[in-house]
Amino acid sequence: MNNIVLASKDLHEGHNDVLSDNKYGKEYRLIEDVLKKYPNNKTIEDVACKIAVIDFTNSTNLRLYKNKINLYTLAEIITKVDFDARVAKGDVSLVSDIIKECHVKLYSFASKYCCYHNTFLYNRDDYSIYDSVVKKHLHEYATEKLPASKWRKNFNYETFNQYIGDLLDEYGITAATEPQRRRLFDHYVWYKNK
Repeated sequence: MNNIVLASKDLHEGHNDVLSDNKYGKEYRLIEDVLKKYPNNKTIEDVACKIAVIDFTNSTNLRLYKNKINLYTLAEIITKVDFDARVAKGDVSLVSDIIKECHVKLYSFASKYCCYHNTFLYNRDDYSIYDSVVKKHLHEYATEKLPASKWRKNFNYETFNQYIGDLLDEYGITAATEPQRRRLFDHYVWYKNK
């Protein structure tokens, strides 16, 4: 059981900390600008550029998997999974489908790639980011009703994403009152624990 009680104002403070940070704020806006300039995921060249930007700014460490997957193959996979239509409607199984096609557990990259497109291009909040900071610190925000073990047992992205939504609901931070709550929560957890 944690001692942390979250409220919307806490999430906004964390989000504002990221946006006002000289390094991370600029990179966040850069990702937004690049995605808005190249919104589609139809050509390998456009997708490869966006992969590189997201990997470099978010430290998804794709280079660690170079012996299992390369940039061209990853870009090709994204062009073939009906990415644009699925991310526009918030199909969270898209993260798992990208990972299955890669044959490498790229949860950090795939969740970020989907999340940024969903947020910046469609003003939606359907994807929660999963990375090493969340993996290490999410249990600190768990509640008695929603222990971290609820999603950790047999990790899959859909269960994790649902857990984040349920956890925020438990704190009274609902999608109706806070439409970008997943992004705000991600920024809060990441900035406080980076």
